[in-house]
Amino acid sequence: VSKKVVVTKAKAPAISVANCVGGVKITLKTTTPNATLYYKTSKDGSYIKYTEPFLLSSTKTIYAKASSKGYVTSPTASKKISVSKVATPTLSSAKVDNEIGKVTLKWKVVSGAQGYYIYRADEFNSAYVLVDKVIGGKATSYTDYDYSAGLKNTYKIRAYCSGKATSSYSNAKSVNTVAKDDS
Repeated sequence: VSKKVVVTKAKAPAISVANCVGGVKITLKTTTPNATLYYKTSKDGSYIKYTEPFLLSSTKTIYAKASSKGYVTSPTASKKISVSKVATPTLSSAKVDNEIGKVTLKWKVVSGAQGYYIYRADEFNSAYVLVDKVIGGKATSYTDYDYSAGLKNTYKIRAYCSGKATSSYSNAKSVNTVAKDDS
């Protein structure tokens, strides 16, 4: 008795790329019914189950495959994704006006930037915290009214752009503030 058995391979996933702030968004799709998708970002790495689009913020090659009950695992699809980084801004000044209760930061425009992230730390909390997002690549200043009064506040900024990795942190600038009058 003989029986012809047809083995069908799952379709390799399509790897699509969309620009987003901080890099590119990677989406995987296959036409194989009920397939589970897997990906890795290095040839020697382990596969990770794909559950949703993910952000890629550096140049890598994506390897993807599909697996489904009743199908042979698909061939591996691969795509090299190039992601450049926005240039690092230079914070030129940080000045405090204790009477008005503000700290003003200044920097030069970074070519290609779409905006800037503002980070602050104080002498009791050395971890930098994102305090605001400045929209617009031509921006060259930011005023902070919500700093830690009575403490040394230190600032850094980063430039961002859709389709590129966010820049490295700028140099740090510090200001000494006085406690705000509660009266």
